[in-house]
Amino acid sequence: MEKKEGELTNMAKEIRANRPEPIVSDIDMILYNRRLDPQKAIEDILDGSYILIEDYYSTGLTILHELNNYLKEKHPDQSFKGQRMFRSEYQKLSHQILLKINSNNLEVSILRF
Repeated sequence: MEKKEGELTNMAKEIRANRPEPIVSDIDMILYNRRLDPQKAIEDILDGSYILIEDYYSTGLTILHELNNYLKEKHPDQSFKGQRMFRSEYQKLSHQILLKINSNNLEVSILRF
């Protein structure tokens, strides 16, 4: 059996890495930088808008952290089903946070301390 890139083979089934397809067409998106309130970004994501991070990679991490906190409050159930719903919604919403990529390189700065 031939393995494709990003696949692991398990005795019972194949596991594939979740790699979203690049967005190559023009879509409506909201430009976001670290001076803006992360809660505004969360509201825009929940409304179905895409967010494009303009300045620093850490800005995207801040939004992901706030999204995680929001979803923890929304899905307090720690059962298997509750955790599954949390992960599913987190994955769906986090895919609306975009970074520009050019020649396999991120076009945002990395903030160094």
